[in-house]
Amino acid sequence: MARYKLVRNPNLGEEGKEMPYHARYVAYGTVGLDEMIEKMSDRTSFSSADIKGMAQLFQDMIVEELRFGNNVEIDGIGIFTASLQCPPVMNKKEIRAESISFRTVKFRPSIKLCKRLKSLPLYKAPEEKEKQSFTREERRLRVLDYLTQKERITGSEYMRLNHCSRACASRDLIDFREEGLVKRQGRGPTLYYVKMQ
Repeated sequence: MARYKLVRNPNLGEEGKEMPYHARYVAYGTVGLDEMIEKMSDRTSFSSADIKGMAQLFQDMIVEELRFGNNVEIDGIGIFTASLQCPPVMNKKEIRAESISFRTVKFRPSIKLCKRLKSLPLYKAPEEKEKQSFTREERRLRVLDYLTQKERITGSEYMRLNHCSRACASRDLIDFREEGLVKRQGRGPTLYYVKMQ
């Protein structure tokens, strides 16, 4: 069964006015392709390798058709469409072809898919305990203690350790680096921090 929780959107209008609750889907996690392939293999006579090969070919065909300028419709699933971006201008003559580029792929679910999910069984997810918040000094001490034991920490690990947002974690780690407490290593998805000796 799927889960939901009741949440309020932040009030961006009249100050002090409470916003109504609405239901939000609460996922258990994300199921990857490999896990789905194993489940499909258990239900058919095809091997996992066969299904994986077909899945890769299927992905390649979607990309190919989008590159050729077509939308891709998968019956019972939906339609994939490429979207574009360009600099905002008031006169269309100012737009040059070189300034137009791919932006993202949009997905529109089919009516058939929506109908199949119409009777989705739901139950209310357990209320999350309010996370403890820490002061900046407490966060500093916690990360230094963590680095003494673990040697390195990523931005995501800092967020979990101190129950803070990504912006807060990034700001703290930049400050600690400038203060000479930590040193940055790696780049991009492999970026992490170590304690200065």
